[in-house]
Amino acid sequence: MLLLVVVFCAHAGCNKKEAPGAPGDQGPPGTREAVLAAFADCTSSKVRDFRDQAARLSEAAQRHESEASAESAVAARQAWESTIDAWQELELFQFGPAAMSDQPGGQDLRSEIYAWPQFNRCFVEQLIVNKAYLGPDFGKQLANARGFGAIEYALFYAGDDNACPPSNPINNNGTWALLVAEGLPAAKAGYARAAAQDVQRHADALAAAWDPNQGGFSNQLAQAGRGSTIYGTTQAGLNAVSDALFYLDTEVKDMKLAAPLGLLDCGASTCPERVESPFAGRSKNHVRNNLLGFRRIFSGCADDGQGLGFDDLLADVGQSALADRMALAIADAIAAVDAIDEQSLERASVSDLERVQRLYAAVKAITDLLKTDFVSVLDLEIPVGAEGDND
Repeated sequence: MLLLVVVFCAHAGCNKKEAPGAPGDQGPPGTREAVLAAFADCTSSKVRDFRDQAARLSEAAQRHESEASAESAVAARQAWESTIDAWQELELFQFGPAAMSDQPGGQDLRSEIYAWPQFNRCFVEQLIVNKAYLGPDFGKQLANARGFGAIEYALFYAGDDNACPPSNPINNNGTWALLVAEGLPAAKAGYARAAAQDVQRHADALAAAWDPNQGGFSNQLAQAGRGSTIYGTTQAGLNAVSDALFYLDTEVKDMKLAAPLGLLDCGASTCPERVESPFAGRSKNHVRNNLLGFRRIFSGCADDGQGLGFDDLLADVGQSALADRMALAIADAIAAVDAIDEQSLERASVSDLERVQRLYAAVKAITDLLKTDFVSVLDLEIPVGAEGDND
């Protein structure tokens, strides 16, 4: 009998763990391909929605520059809010064209659209003084002076001070003071228009890159391991999408929550000034939309989390319990963010610290599972930068 078992296992591969990246090493044939196709369809749909929102933001910013009314200012701010809400979900979709150029299929489009946490207010204010927003080369300026961060500052910050030191030319030669006297709001409106047009240009490029009839990246992901020139195996495609999920760990948990709470790189008990969205005060909304983006990939693309996702791969390898635990952790985190009344986590970290701490703990519950059981069960790799993060 023992000999028969040994012979059977030699042919059937009992308890054999294939090397990561081997086609079909997890789940029954077809499931992985179907999940990758679902990821491709979901991303294509979401980037098209974002492109349309970016076009509306550009139109609203142009209208505000020409009208300069209270009504046009409100409309432009609302358009920014709707557009960045859509983008914050896509922060979890940083694979393919949105990824850095050193990643498979990467075109650096994310950093062109939203370079956070990189933002240089002083540089923006120098460009406003120099009227760089009126020139044809505005899109060649550094990314930390363009994108959503620059638009947020230009539309939402009403102060007439600047963040540059007294020795900076815009201060020591009086050009900033002159601009304040002559019409700083109009200059900011012009800057918002130029930055919004630049975001629209890159949103168009992102949508085109995913379009099966243009850049065709959706086909590259859907056909990973079956003809894709970017992903030689299905495992490579799944790893790329899985890597993007770690945004929840390194950016949301650590940078958006731990840093303001004083748990990371903070010299005081708390550092609320380090929150995202300092001018519009929408840091809570950003975290919520990040969680929704995570859920679209893990559970399914529909608004209610239905559809094919990583949870289906877990179920197919007998890990439905883990899938359920992660789904419950996601729901708990969304409930935790909804329990915070303030839209700004900067204010909430002062007035409602306990609830912000609960949100951090809820997000950490997701990322703890992500970094351990999830990647282990599906033979996925932890991306560089998250490997040594054991908090």
